[in-house]
Amino acid sequence: LETELLVMDASFREAHEDMLEELGIETFFFETDSFSNFQNSILELGELIDRSEEAEALVARLQSAAEAAKSDLPEELPTVAILFGAGEDLMLATPASYVGDLVNQLGVPNMAAQLEGAMFAPFLPISMEQLVAANPDAILRFAHASVENAQEMFDSMFENPALAALDAVQNDLVFDLNSDIFGVSA
Repeated sequence: LETELLVMDASFREAHEDMLEELGIETFFFETDSFSNFQNSILELGELIDRSEEAEALVARLQSAAEAAKSDLPEELPTVAILFGAGEDLMLATPASYVGDLVNQLGVPNMAAQLEGAMFAPFLPISMEQLVAANPDAILRFAHASVENAQEMFDSMFENPALAALDAVQNDLVFDLNSDIFGVSA
């Protein structure tokens, strides 16, 4: 194909960088692990391909959407638990994850930020007991991989009387994020 530039998700860097270098293929590794890194990659790629103006306009649109979302927030921000389901596994998204960084950009407290390892790992395991003890004000749920299985897991979990008693459930502040928009990466 005589490719001049390959744009690849940075999560594949470790597996492919050496081979691409050996083949002499110039590669731009696009960071999609957080909202901040996603925006920075847009700007860096725009500069690299001489499209800085378009990249800046796109980032401005993303920032505008974030500002609009901030203006819709209540004065007293709820503490949020971001539950990540992949099939039968349940994790808590930390500020080091894409969705966690979006929540962080809005200034909303993420209960996972207080957990050990949250600064380094995008997702941490969580038990129902830990979730009950934390009793978050709001819960965001998002699924990955086997979306249907994860959604079924969420639904059956929240039928449990202990989770049904959570403030977030009682106040109807449990939200399922669209998996086409909100995922493990941008």
